[in-house]
Amino acid sequence: MTNTTSYRLPVWLPNLITIVRIVAGAILFTAIFYDRKITVIRVGWFIVIALTDWVDGWLARKFNARTSWGQLLDPIADKVVLLGAFAFFYVTGDISWWFTILYFTREILQTIIRIASFSGNKDSQTPTLFISKLKTALSYLYGLLLFVEQLYRIIPVSTDRFRVHTLLEVVIISLSYIGLVKPFIKKWN
Repeated sequence: MTNTTSYRLPVWLPNLITIVRIVAGAILFTAIFYDRKITVIRVGWFIVIALTDWVDGWLARKFNARTSWGQLLDPIADKVVLLGAFAFFYVTGDISWWFTILYFTREILQTIIRIASFSGNKDSQTPTLFISKLKTALSYLYGLLLFVEQLYRIIPVSTDRFRVHTLLEVVIISLSYIGLVKPFIKKWN
């Protein structure tokens, strides 16, 4: 006879990590907008925030600690961080105006849809599509590239930089809008 105990994670822990990510993102971008400086510490802070996006989801799945609140708060945390990053990099001229407008529009629409769905049925959990997870991951990677470029100018030739940025922006926007309309297309079929 073996003595095994299964560890049950408190259901609120992934949500707490998500809330900390929201607060950390708001503080990070308040500081960045205040003095308009990207530092190694702030890049590290951004990386930690991005990693906690994976950590809270992994914990929730691994220990069956998924909640409707978590499924609402997790994308909001991503939006706080990524919209803060992209707003700053738009102001500094590092990303295009069309990307900024399309990205912000999609994120606002998606938030309205999620909140409306949540307020209609708090017990219902809205699953996140793989394509939306891929968009979020690429957005964090693009944000990281932008942070590192501010520090080190890793893509020195402006033509190459323009091509890399445009490619990433087109892919992210394409994934964003496919992920936004896909659930509606499924409902119509």
